[in-house]
Amino acid sequence: MRTAKELFAELNSFDENRRIEAKSASAVGKSMMETVCAFANEPGLCGGYLLLGAKRTGIAEDGRPIYEPENIENTDKIQSDFVAMCNSMFNVRIRPIINVEEYLGKTVIVVKIRRVT
Repeated sequence: MRTAKELFAELNSFDENRRIEAKSASAVGKSMMETVCAFANEPGLCGGYLLLGAKRTGIAEDGRPIYEPENIENTDKIQSDFVAMCNSMFNVRIRPIINVEEYLGKTVIVVKIRRVT
């Protein structure tokens, strides 16, 4: 499982891509579940990562994106809601791997979604 530090480094070098998506995480919603569905069903990718509590704050002079952490205060509720939505919205069982981490003094959540086979 990759760390928040590794994911922020990739986002700040290459932006979001087919394997990493950044989300502000005030609540779990439809947009997150659409990403979960894409990661779980995309052939050849072996899943992907959601980085919750990450916000794109601008663009560097060299054109690369700038992502910074936003502090997530209600981590227990976000995790619980995320798992509950994964259990109720999909026909197959999706079991996210969730880690709460500190990055640059702020709390973020790293979610790994494996491809469903």
